[in-house]
Amino acid sequence: MIDDAPDHPRTHVRTRRARLSDATAVHSMVLRCSAESLYARFLTVVPPDTAASNVVANLASESAVWWLAEIDDAVVGIGATHLFEHGPAEISLLVEDEWQRRGVATQLLPHLVEAARVRRAPQIWATALGERMPIIRNLARRAGGSLEVSLSGGIAEMTAELPQATTNHIYQSDLIDHAAPGYVATRAVACAFARRSP
Repeated sequence: MIDDAPDHPRTHVRTRRARLSDATAVHSMVLRCSAESLYARFLTVVPPDTAASNVVANLASESAVWWLAEIDDAVVGIGATHLFEHGPAEISLLVEDEWQRRGVATQLLPHLVEAARVRRAPQIWATALGERMPIIRNLARRAGGSLEVSLSGGIAEMTAELPQATTNHIYQSDLIDHAAPGYVATRAVACAFARRSP
């Protein structure tokens, strides 16, 4: 994974929980993503305005946990853990084109996996274009359990067991307090993991 390039010196990436007040910045970031990146995220052709509006609308979802990646106060990536009453938690990611392959998704992943673990999801599930297999494997390593991957029509589908931790994790208190004022319960674009629906 390439983390730097001549036109972008190594820069500190800050990750944090998303706020409803981030809507404008998130909308702008999605609009900066290429058609190829949006296709990788949604696994279908989505007009940029529609993609941006869908992501922003879901920031307020009570069934998802959203995390942002920022560089110099600009949002460059967003990820989500989509939570369900029963069954696996779904992870999705989108990273702005200029910042892909620079470790942004790698920094978001631990928070997304931990959100599923804290809520005792038995598994995590993700879909991605087959060419994104390296980040699928990265996600599996974060989960720490057995992995099943299927590939059909160029789409990879991954299900990983999520062993429950025996001790408290560093992010646990932050994740449990997802209803705190100004924060939203969440969901995940390094243009790596996709959701078939917004």
